[in-house]
Amino acid sequence: MAKINKLSLGYDPKSDTLEVSIGHKARAAVSIEKEDEVFLRVDPVSGELVGMTILGFKHYLTDKLAQKGRPIEFSVAR
Repeated sequence: MAKINKLSLGYDPKSDTLEVSIGHKARAAVSIEKEDEVFLRVDPVSGELVGMTILGFKHYLTDKLAQKGRPIEFSVAR
């Protein structure tokens, strides 16, 4: 498994979208829908994971935590 040297997160509250980028620079990638509204970005040559996008992030997060019976707290600093 490759070591992750840099992980960048970006959240857009208007669209409720979380963007995750792996690595120091942008790379060409194809998106693969892992589950509803969760997309993995994969380098088409190496097959390496280079990022991820979650649409409807708050809804996704609260659903996943609620399924596990965990308390839910969520805030986004502006």
